[in-house]
This record gives sequence, structure tokens and C-alpha cells, in this order.
Amino acid sequence: MTSIRRRLTLSLLTGSGLAFAVAAFILHASVSDALVSQFDAGLGAKARVLGGLVEREGIYVEFDYPAEAMPEFEGGEDAQYFTLWLGDLPESARSPSLGEALLPRRAGPMDDPEAWDMPLADGRPGRAVGVIMPVLNDEPEDDEDGPDDETLAVTSDALLITVVVATSRADLDARLAALGTGLAFAGVVALLLIGWSVTFSVRRGLGPLARLTDDVGRIDAASLSRRVSDDVPAELQPVSAKLNALLTRLEASFAKERRMTAAMAHELRTPIAELRSASDIARRWPEDGELVDEVVATANDVAVRMSKAVEAVTRYCRLEAGQAEPEIEPVRLASVIAEQWKPYEKRAAQRGVELIDTVPDDAVLESDRGLLEIIVRNLLGNAASFAAPGAIQVELIRDDDRVTLCVRNGTDDLTAQDMAHVSEPFWRKDTARSDAEHSGLGLTLVASMAEVLGYRAAFALEGREFVASIMIPDAMTETPVRAGNGQRSAVPAGRVTSR
Repeated sequence: MTSIRRRLTLSLLTGSGLAFAVAAFILHASVSDALVSQFDAGLGAKARVLGGLVEREGIYVEFDYPAEAMPEFEGGEDAQYFTLWLGDLPESARSPSLGEALLPRRAGPMDDPEAWDMPLADGRPGRAVGVIMPVLNDEPEDDEDGPDDETLAVTSDALLITVVVATSRADLDARLAALGTGLAFAGVVALLLIGWSVTFSVRRGLGPLARLTDDVGRIDAASLSRRVSDDVPAELQPVSAKLNALLTRLEASFAKERRMTAAMAHELRTPIAELRSASDIARRWPEDGELVDEVVATANDVAVRMSKAVEAVTRYCRLEAGQAEPEIEPVRLASVIAEQWKPYEKRAAQRGVELIDTVPDDAVLESDRGLLEIIVRNLLGNAASFAAPGAIQVELIRDDDRVTLCVRNGTDDLTAQDMAHVSEPFWRKDTARSDAEHSGLGLTLVASMAEVLGYRAAFALEGREFVASIMIPDAMTETPVRAGNGQRSAVPAGRVTSR
């Protein structure tokens, strides 16, 4: 593929060369015309001088030719020629240089003489000019008033003479050749200078593009936080802005991929710990058949949950990439909450925390069950691990045109400033979120899953209570649920329905 630099250089050189050629042609034509006109004007002036040597006194005409004053007409290597005609008479006078030859009788008026090229008598290329002019009468004209002074006047029977002067055009041709040679030399020099200037200018003009290329070349998967310089010419600023926007999206996408990888590990950490615990118990008391059966059943339940978690996270990745659609089905909220609370119930009891679920048993949400289970599981797991001793309250609240699933728990460590960070990946409060069993991805995963489902996750601190809310737009239910003002309110049927 032809490079931009080569194409620009070639185009500019071609355009500059054509422009110079056209300008040189016009200049050559103009100067050549001026030189020829000047040359013809000289010949015309000489013809008029010769015509002025013709004197008329009455009926007598005399051609007073001064041979000593015009030696060029006498002959020689650079001889010039003239022929003079009186009226319609045959040739009346000729230059000695012509010998027996005559010049063609072609002429124009004094203000527009006729000029042409012709071979001279000696074979040299020449140029001739012919002029028709009147002969002035030196005889005074009688006047009724009787003027005292002699006057020159053209009488009514004025005599016209024709004068043709010819000379070698060697001098003219030499000047024209010098003009052409000068223009050609100037053209070569100009093209060389233009070529150097164009090459330098194109290289310098494309310098910012080369620097932009170098900036992009230094960015890889490990340095997506870098940005290309925005100190570029105006023509490259849109490219720079688009590249930086692309890098921002790539950085966010890579970060999200890393978060999802860590989230999958986070989702599998608890069931794997349960499996290890169950296997340790089975190995410690292998002779207890009833215990082994219970451990096997527990392991099966854990494996089922792990399988569902992996499938849900995989589906989430496909949903986010636009490769799949949510598997919408009726989901009974109360049963999901009860099922996802079981793995945390013992740990919560040890910390003096209990669950109060006020979600109506017949409240049904049309959603993707696998993703919804991950959202609920992480909300409850976060509360069970970090809530202050007391109650975790789960409630369904209607607020204007939406239904909100809220999980509330007391907290002794979080502050209002922490709310901006609780959903950030791997963020931990020094004291409240420092245990080694948690990766700090639970609420991050909640926010991501909610976004894929079209919900919105919000986290707030109300007094000494941490409130995690999942807002479901345009969701409705026929089941009486607590309204935002603390009153119970029935909601028309819709995405959240009653069974």
C-alpha cells in the first residue's frame, strides 16, 4: 500500500511542477511577444524614418537617402534591406544590399504596420515590416486669408508611399533562446527547491502522526491506563480523542473482565469451603454412616449451588457481551431469600445476627433466576459477615413507579464517606472488611448483575443502618407491600406479581 507521505510528496511535486510549467509557458509567451513586438517596433520606426526621407515639392518627389548615416543598408555580413514604392508605381528605391532583388510588397497603416517572417536575400532567416504612409507637401498652399508663414499640409491629392524594411532575426532568436534557456534553468532549480521543500514539509507535517503512532505502540494490555498525547494539530485531535476514548473503554472492559474473574472465584469460595469442611468431617468419622450420608447430601447441595453459580456468572458474561438474552421466568422472592440465607445462617447466629424477612410469600418477580440468586446471595452474605449484632431486615417497598428490594443491617464502622467506595472492587474498610475469607467483590458483583438485568443497585447509610437497595423500574405487584412512607399499599399487577 502506498504511504501517505509518498502520495502527498508525489501529488505536491506533480502539482507544483504543473503549476510552474503553466506559469513558465505563460511567461515565455508574454515575454516572447514583448520581444517580437519591440523588434517589430524598431523595424517600423526605421521604415517611417525612410519614408520621411521622401520629399515632395509640387509635382516633384525626391528620396534623399543618406548612405553614410545608414550603413546597415549598404551590405555586408549583417546587412539590412528596404524597398520603397511611390503610390501604385513599381519599385522606386531599394537598399544597395538588395542588389537586383526586391522585398515583398506587404504593408499596413502607420499605426498598425504589418510584420512577418521571411528568408533574406542571403538565405538568413529574417523578419520584415511594411508601412504605408503619406508624403508631406512642402509647397505653401494659397489661402484666401493669405497666411504669412509657410505650412506643411497634406493636400487632397496626397501621395502614399509603401516602405518595407527587413533584417536578420538572429538577434531576436538569440534573445528568445536565452529566454527559453533561462526559464528552463530556473524551472530545474525551482523544481529541486520545491522537491526539497515539499519533502521537508511533508515529513515535518506528518511528524505528529508518527509521534501518535509511537504513543499507541507503547500501549499494551498491561498499560491501558496510558493515554496518547492530546498535544497534536487540530486535524489529529479527533483521532487522539477517539483513541483515548477507545483506550478508556478497553481499560474499563479489561477491568470488568478481571473483576468478573475474581467474582467467579468469590462465588465459588464459600461452596468450596463447605465441601472441604464436609470432606474433613467425613474423613474424621468415617464409621458414622448417618453422618457420612448427611455429608454426601450436603456435598451434593453444594455442587448444585456451585454449578448454578458458574452457569449464572457465565451467562452474565454472555449477557454483557450481547451474546445472549436474560432467561426471564417467574421467581418467588421469598423462596429465593430463604434458600440463599441458609449457607450464612449458622455464621450469622454465631455473630448474634438474625434475618427478618418481610417479603410477602406470594410476591413473584419475572427475572433471570440465576442472576437474581447471585444478587440476593451476595447481599445476604455481605450482611451476615459485616452487620453489627442485631437484625438483618429484608423488605419489598413500593416507591412511586418502582419496587425496591431492601436489605438493612446495623453497622458500627461505616461512614457516609465510605458509601462512595463500598461497591468498588476489592475495597475493604480497615476494621469492618479485613477478614481473609472475603475478596471485597460481593457488592461489586451485585451492582454489575443488577445493571445487566436492567435494575439499579444503590448503597446508603441511614443513621447507623447500612441499606442495600435493588430498584426494579416499572415493577408491580398485587401483593400488599410496605410503601415508601411506611404505609402498606397495594400495587397493580405487572413484572412483580402475586401468586
